[in-house]
Amino acid sequence: MSTTEDPQDYAHSIAADIFTMLRTAGEQGLNLDQGFHNEPLSTRQFALRYLFFSKSQLLRIPGTPSALKGRLRRANVLAAVMVQGRMTGLHLLCAFAKPFGAVASQDEVLAAIDQRALAAYTEQVRALLADDLDRAVNQADPGPGAVN
Repeated sequence: MSTTEDPQDYAHSIAADIFTMLRTAGEQGLNLDQGFHNEPLSTRQFALRYLFFSKSQLLRIPGTPSALKGRLRRANVLAAVMVQGRMTGLHLLCAFAKPFGAVASQDEVLAAIDQRALAAYTEQVRALLADDLDRAVNQADPGPGAVN
């Protein structure tokens, strides 16, 4: 998200992305309620993953934070931020009282988005992208005195 982008526009964009992932997974024959994931961005340094899991699936994962357990609903979309293969952030972007297969519109996704979680996820991604850009610029910079 750019610094000039309206947070509501960004929330609409994320809702559209999540709804598209749900619709596409369903069209591909996946049982949405069995859980799945999507990795929309990956570099050598980091990856962003969207995890689509039911409450019962998430509660079976050892070490699930208590604060997260209390916010889960029947169907949940989490954003996992991976840095060099390790999870550095897990954000519960939205939670639905019904199964994924019953989510019928982008507006339903938008209504389920947790604005605080989305803001925290956005800030973490923004920092990673800035770090990745800085690293690329520094690697490409031949340094002082170089002749082009």
